[in-house]
Amino acid sequence: MPSTPPTRRLARLRALYALHYGGAGLWVPYLAPFLETAGVSGSAQGVLFALRNVAFVVTQPLLGLLADRIGISRVLKISAIAAAVAWLLVLRGGGRLELAAVFLLMSIGVSAVAGLIDANVLATLEGPRGAEVGGPRAYARSRITGSIGFAISAVVFGVLVAKGTPGAARTAIVTVAFLQIATALLALTAPSDVRSTLRPPSLADAWRIVRDPAIGRVLLAGALHWVTLAPYHTFFGAHIEHHGGGPMVIGLSIGVGVAFELVVMATAPRWLAALDPRHVLVVSTGVGVVRWTLTALGSPAVIVAAQALHGLSYGAFYLSMVDSVVRRTAPEHRATAQALVASLALGVGTLAGNLMSGPLYDIDQGQTLFLAAAGFSLVSAAAASRS
Repeated sequence: MPSTPPTRRLARLRALYALHYGGAGLWVPYLAPFLETAGVSGSAQGVLFALRNVAFVVTQPLLGLLADRIGISRVLKISAIAAAVAWLLVLRGGGRLELAAVFLLMSIGVSAVAGLIDANVLATLEGPRGAEVGGPRAYARSRITGSIGFAISAVVFGVLVAKGTPGAARTAIVTVAFLQIATALLALTAPSDVRSTLRPPSLADAWRIVRDPAIGRVLLAGALHWVTLAPYHTFFGAHIEHHGGGPMVIGLSIGVGVAFELVVMATAPRWLAALDPRHVLVVSTGVGVVRWTLTALGSPAVIVAAQALHGLSYGAFYLSMVDSVVRRTAPEHRATAQALVASLALGVGTLAGNLMSGPLYDIDQGQTLFLAAAGFSLVSAAAASRS
């Protein structure tokens, strides 16, 4: 019997979500402008983000297997510390080699933390007393705190900066570093895992999960969809700044997007049980045609309004993808399964998207890039229809 009640364990994990995604609410829109002011071109940024994603794709399955073998909480602590160190090094700056090393560190730190928190939440919900807190379908009730942290940091920072704070991008990244240090400190106090694995998983188990045709189709749909999200996660803030907006528009845009994401997550237990996941995936990818076209060509006000589609194109898609994989994998492979989602769907998709995003961004600071994302949404929607 676990020594820590599931309600207390989930409260700690929800706080980790809020802190980590609070940082994401600032690094998503401001990392590219920060690097740009440091003299790093869009193409060079694309290479750096791609380098991080290559390392992420390779390391995440290994981290997942390690977490299932020695404990998710232990690996989470290591990744949280690596994330905090990485952001401090980003602030320190340096040449291309130094930045490349920092982005490699991000692959096992910044990029890994969210998936490890996911795995810990799901392990808690699937544990001996998980039914007390809703079971696996209640995952979104915990994940929603990450979205709240994301929204608060993005909106509050945007409003404050709009009132005259100089050096917005650098101030944002400094704030990110503090939030990630807080995440690491909280992770160090996290209780041990809610369960232990009777038979430690192996690479063969990971390969068996990937070879499942149903899971493979979901991961393929996820990878193609994340190609269209890569521009948003790297160049959205810079695009706004070059096309009539500023910190206030960036903050409002993210706030609107996350507000609709919160609605989707708050109602997830109901619609996950009532809707065919494949239909949700198709709709979630298809709305990208409208969202990214408006983002590419619209005025700042139109870009803010288009963010209302974020709840579908990110929130509903991600929750449906996770739910589809959870239902097809064993609880003792939870960290491995989540790592494969992160690596093969989010990682591969983001890698491909970043390789294309840098050169496309340099054409006209974002318009061509987001129009390309709109067109590619048709490809990801077609793949989702077969998932």
